[in-house]
Amino acid sequence: WKPYLAQGLTERQAIFFGMIANIDENVGALRQWLRNKGLEKDTIFIFTTDNGTASGREIFNAQMRGQKGSEYEGGHRVPFFLSWPSGGLNNARDIDQLTAHVDILPTFIDLCGLKAPMDYAFDGRSLVSLLYDLPVPWSDRALVTDSQRVIDPIKWRKSAVMTEQWRLVNGKELYHINRDPSQKNNLAAKRPRVVETLRHEYDKWWDSISPGFAVHERMVVGNDAENPAHLTGHDWLP
Repeated sequence: WKPYLAQGLTERQAIFFGMIANIDENVGALRQWLRNKGLEKDTIFIFTTDNGTASGREIFNAQMRGQKGSEYEGGHRVPFFLSWPSGGLNNARDIDQLTAHVDILPTFIDLCGLKAPMDYAFDGRSLVSLLYDLPVPWSDRALVTDSQRVIDPIKWRKSAVMTEQWRLVNGKELYHINRDPSQKNNLAAKRPRVVETLRHEYDKWWDSISPGFAVHERMVVGNDAENPAHLTGHDWLP
């Protein structure tokens, strides 16, 4: 980070860009290792992140509102790069459709030629038709994200319902994401039917996940399969 500090950036800014440079270098080192081992062509290589930048618009966030932990676009819109040379996925091309983490497993199943369980309904869908630019219709859908990180989630709190065109934030703010990517113009009062439709989608999502709110993962101390046991402040429940 010191080279960035020498360029006149603040210490916080320099550290931020230094971390990005560190990730770039390590991703490059990993890809070079795959080349050296002759594994690059047959490896599905993905680079993505789990949330938006922690620095938000203070440094750079592509004019998106919010940052890490936010229900606005800057909190959850992330990059997703995929390369698989032997699978024909090694040419630069942008995909504009709305996708999410729940699509990764169905996509891997298709790319690897595996069979999905007949009696299991995935939350996401395979992205193969998008990756290969196949002439297959891609229907719009509603995806939900929230960032509560509490034991007892509160309905609508820190949530966003997303479609290709709209973002319903916290159940009451509506943004046309294509025309207003910075989410400055709340259209909820002007488009009540859109709000109603997206609230209905959220209700279905909430009803599907709420039965599991009180289910917690047990951490077994003293098990040979997990020795040592790691208890983190984020995961631990009394």
